[in-house]
Amino acid sequence: MLSPDTDAAGDIDGPIVPPPELPRLQRDVAAIPELVRPSRRPPEWLVRLFVLLAACGLYLPNIGAFGLWDPWETHYGEVTRYMIETGDWVHPWWGYKGEKIGTDDGPGEQFHSKPILLFWMEAATIRAIGLSETAIRFPVALIAIVGLCAAYYALSKLLGRRRALFSTFVLMTCPVWYFLARQSQTDMPFVGTLTAAMSFFALALFGPREPTTDRRLWLVLGVTFAFILAVFLPQLGIIAADVNHPLMPRADQ
Repeated sequence: MLSPDTDAAGDIDGPIVPPPELPRLQRDVAAIPELVRPSRRPPEWLVRLFVLLAACGLYLPNIGAFGLWDPWETHYGEVTRYMIETGDWVHPWWGYKGEKIGTDDGPGEQFHSKPILLFWMEAATIRAIGLSETAIRFPVALIAIVGLCAAYYALSKLLGRRRALFSTFVLMTCPVWYFLARQSQTDMPFVGTLTAAMSFFALALFGPREPTTDRRLWLVLGVTFAFILAVFLPQLGIIAADVNHPLMPRADQ
């Protein structure tokens, strides 16, 4: 009677199985398996740089080649110019200085109907490069570029690179987005920042989980809090130092 470890031929190690045939070297590159061949796709950082340069090349050239033709552009530009002239970055003012002219209300009035962020960005750019149409429109174009880059980043994580490029190109060439990116109005500061916020929200909610380390996590948190403080503390300082700033009286007061 054969033992359990012995086959019918009397071999205690079982039947002899020939080794698998080793793969032969291929001279044809096309015959090499896909996983072995190096990928020809450009790295992701290069694609992101391309999106950034494409947006800058579309929105920034000749941004100051024409005057402030929209009525609200002249309105916001004058509020910013007066903010720099008076040094009052807390109480925006619309109007002219001096005595009452005709039936107008004299030196103007306070202008708090729009968020002050647009005027602060324009004032910072004017202080950096001087008063011009380019300085007044540059912050708005910058917000549009940031919104596009954020949209591509989120879409590339959610849908892949090809669909993200196509979607970003469609948004980049939309007439309304293009016109708002080259006008000093409050529309793009609202739409661009909202697009970036919704892109990151969608990425956090539906995006793939990525491995990270404690060092990277603390680095991201540190950069985020540093950015918040860099934006918040100057505003708090300006408001605290200018809280008792005397307001210009109206002509009828």
